[in-house]
Amino acid sequence: MYSNISGYKFIALDELETLRENFRSLMLKHQLNGTIYVCHEGVNIALTGNIDDMKNFQSELAEDERFQNIFFKESFSKERPFQKVVVKIKPEVIAMGIENIDVSQGEGTHLEPEEFKQWLDQNDQDVVVLDTRNHYEFNAGTFANAINPNIETFKEFPEFVDSLPEEYKEKKVVIFCTGGVRCEKAAPMMKQKGFKNIYQIHGGILNYLEKCGGAHWHGDCFVFDDRIAVNADLKETGARVCDKCHNAVAAEYDACPYCVKQAIAN
Repeated sequence: MYSNISGYKFIALDELETLRENFRSLMLKHQLNGTIYVCHEGVNIALTGNIDDMKNFQSELAEDERFQNIFFKESFSKERPFQKVVVKIKPEVIAMGIENIDVSQGEGTHLEPEEFKQWLDQNDQDVVVLDTRNHYEFNAGTFANAINPNIETFKEFPEFVDSLPEEYKEKKVVIFCTGGVRCEKAAPMMKQKGFKNIYQIHGGILNYLEKCGGAHWHGDCFVFDDRIAVNADLKETGARVCDKCHNAVAAEYDACPYCVKQAIAN
């Protein structure tokens, strides 16, 4: 059984080349596979490895006070969903393409999964649920009545926000993504655009499914590793990615249903 973790931290960093080599050495030391992005605004980490090795990695990482208190989401699998050791220097923790986004302005917007579930249980009509992910992630699964931005990349999300009804700026808007990192930038960006009541699900979809199961969730959660998608129990589904449209195709389908549907429409 393998441990799979993902987490991020926004923090001012320098000496990125040194950090890259240190992270790579740490991954090799603990025999971990996966990806770490290092940039001046922080780190983004997604790794897999033996359970004990992963615990040792996290303990050693926490010895550096800059990387203490990273909230890691953890799931388990029979195979390693990452095969390579990749540590890259990037311009952004998550690319949105807008300069001068102060992620500290998103403080106070985190909503615990259990409280979000209560809002959905109550069917609060003043709550707008907004997916920040790409269209093929939305197609794999999302929350009941969530708005689909129908975007190809996160860089298109700010333009989509501009198209939302003006009345949403007065409503409670709950945004979400896989693990929460995209929302860390989406929340302050939307505040800048005049949205007064922005909330982001703490830990994203993965944390919600761990804490609340499949309540109000429909489908699977697309993940960016060899598992492709996990179900509400955070178990691998056996899905594959379509080479043409990037959608997750369930194991029971021989052909991609999205491509078939598109071909019939044309």
